[in-house]
Amino acid sequence: MILRFIVLRLVQLIPVLLGITILAFLLLRVMPGDPATLLLGSRGTAEDIAKLQHQLGLDKPLVVQYFQFLLDCLRAISAHRLPFAPRLGH
Repeated sequence: MILRFIVLRLVQLIPVLLGITILAFLLLRVMPGDPATLLLGSRGTAEDIAKLQHQLGLDKPLVVQYFQFLLDCLRAISAHRLPFAPRLGH
């Protein structure tokens, strides 16, 4: 009975997490201004802005950007779980 409850909650967690990540992604995308333009400021040329947009993946379709966002979130989570990882190679 308890195992069934836990499995049911884990299954319900999937659409909730998906909804939260989609909402966070869309909120970041609808903010005014282009991230590359904001990062470079007034000193950035059109070529510099286009290059930075490519480096940030802003020239890719939204679906690709969303999956990259998910991967970045997972990398951030795993990096916090393993604070000793950078020291392993030293």
